[in-house]
Parts: sequence; C-alpha cells; structure tokens
Amino acid sequence: SASLLMAYMSGARERVAYTQDRVGLDGKIAHLGWDSLLTVPVPFPAEFLHDVDMNFKILEQLVRLPIANRSIEVWYTGQDVKFAAKQLAHLKKARRRIQVLVPGASVKRKQWPIENYIIFLKELISREKDLSFVVLGGKSEAGLGKKLVQEFGRKLVLNLAGKTNFRQASAVLREAELYIGSDTGLLHIACALGLPVLTMNCFPLSLPKMQSSIPSRFYPYQVPSAVIMPAEPLDGCKDALRYGCEHENEMHCIRQIEPITVLQGYFILQKRIKEGNTKPMFLK
Repeated sequence: SASLLMAYMSGARERVAYTQDRVGLDGKIAHLGWDSLLTVPVPFPAEFLHDVDMNFKILEQLVRLPIANRSIEVWYTGQDVKFAAKQLAHLKKARRRIQVLVPGASVKRKQWPIENYIIFLKELISREKDLSFVVLGGKSEAGLGKKLVQEFGRKLVLNLAGKTNFRQASAVLREAELYIGSDTGLLHIACALGLPVLTMNCFPLSLPKMQSSIPSRFYPYQVPSAVIMPAEPLDGCKDALRYGCEHENEMHCIRQIEPITVLQGYFILQKRIKEGNTKPMFLK
C-alpha cells in the first residue's frame, strides 16, 4: 500500500500493479480501496505463476503486447570469466566434471545440515567418480566449505565461499553442469544461466500450495530441476503462506530430508535433464 501511494504521489500517468482487493477467510472479496490509486489494477491470475511470470504479466500491461521470450539473463564481465578460469583450472586439467554446491543460506531454516551433505556426497562420489564440487556462498558460509574440503580434499572440493562477488560467482556457475544446494539468490542466477538445479526446501510438501507460498513463487525457473521437501511440518509448524517453517533461526523442518532422498532426487534429475523436462518437480 505504501508503494502504491508513492506511485500515485509521483504523478506517473500510468500506475500498473496487481489489485489490492483480497479474498477474505469467508471467501468474499474485500475491497480495500487501494486500487483507486492505480490506473490499471491487474487481476491475479487464476493459476499459480512463478514470480518471473507474474512480473511479465505486469510488463505486458505496460507495453500492451504479449512477451514471447520469457528467458532471464545475468551479466558478468570478461574479468569475471578470467577469474573463474583461473580458479577452476586445476579441476579442468584433471578432466573432472564440475558441480556447484551452495550449502549455506541467509536464514538457518533454509539450510540443510552440512553433515547430511557429507553423507549425500560420499554416496554420490561412490557412483560417479569423476565429479568435483565448487562451494559458493557468502563469508559467513566459508566454514561450511572448509568442512567439505577437510572431508573430501582439495582435489575434489574447491571452496570459494566468501571469495567471490555475484558476477564472479555467475562466471563460476557458467562453467558448472549442475547446481546443488539451498534456495538462495545463487540458485536463481544458476537458472538464468540455464543450469539444472537440485535444491532442498524447508516448505513441507503436505502444506497447501497458494500463490504466496515460496514453492509456488520461486521454484527453479525454466530449467530441469528437483526440489526436495519434507513430507510434513515438524512440531506443528503452520507457516503455510511463506516458508512452511516457523523457526527462522534454526534448521528445523528441513532436517527431515534424508540424504538418500536427495540422492534419489539427483538421479531423477539426471533423467529429466536428458529429456529436457523443465516442468517444476517437488519430491518428498
């Protein structure tokens, strides 16, 4: 509502946004009056749409044309490409396949325990012996990468957590074949680069999906993916509208995801990659 007031006060000739009228608990539409500040209040779509497509619908209203190309992009410089090439040189020289790991997250509830990553990776490496992993993330997550290096060695794990900016991380992702990890900004950069995604999400699969829920809005966009989720909320978590877990500062519902389930999701994803299947898939 504050943003609508700012748009109105700006004097813009066109003010386009989704309607602020909401369906109440009784099933009736509550007319809040904020739509009077808009020149074009856009109705919410009947079907669930990714946030990217929701934004495209607003843009279509502005330009009065359908948008055919719905791909997303990310930009980086030649210097970033050189940075990535230098960091990954020893992995490429050893002819190892490169996958990116992002075990950290901005809040703990979105972070899968590092001990589970270790179990999963041991099983994966026993089956695919030519893999290597590059750890990305912020400075606060550098310790997670250090644990993985200690467990698997520098020949298999390169820890770049806390050592890149977003452009450099994008150039590193460009050289990888797969993103594995948390629901983070780097996940969406991976999608913009066309990278398949295997991600662990704290939203329990049994909770009702609605337009405002995280899985409905922010699943990996237009790439083959597998989103691994807990089957049920833990200890009565009912935060259905957002993350599905009320414990922001601890690994809670997400702890229920077993390493064997992620391993199964990995091989299901490999099949989807071969098929070119980019429909969202949620697994428990």
